[in-house]
Amino acid sequence: MAKTLVIKLAETIDNDNLRKLGEMRFKIKPISTVNPSSTPSQYSQKMTVSVSEPTTLEITGDGYFTDSTLTQNLGKTLRTQTGSNDIYVSDGDYALSLFNKYAITTMNIPYTNQAGT
Repeated sequence: MAKTLVIKLAETIDNDNLRKLGEMRFKIKPISTVNPSSTPSQYSQKMTVSVSEPTTLEITGDGYFTDSTLTQNLGKTLRTQTGSNDIYVSDGDYALSLFNKYAITTMNIPYTNQAGT
């Protein structure tokens, strides 16, 4: 018979660098690092995420969620609905966490190459 070691820790961990179970993180970089002649637009800051069930996205760092005009600060946490969700993020250097990677059905993230085309 195999022996099992069970450890129960009475402490909690408060460390944003550790991922939670089922979490997926994306690193967001400023558009100027990809193409120095570009400025943020609704096309460069938009991503589309389709999910099979509602899930939460959270920004860690100096960024925030915004609208298609890139003028409103909608905070650091966003709850998606089932189906396709258009998500706009501010320009900057931060991490975007999706807390239930198993719910993702499709993702469309913009890409701007070095030539700007």
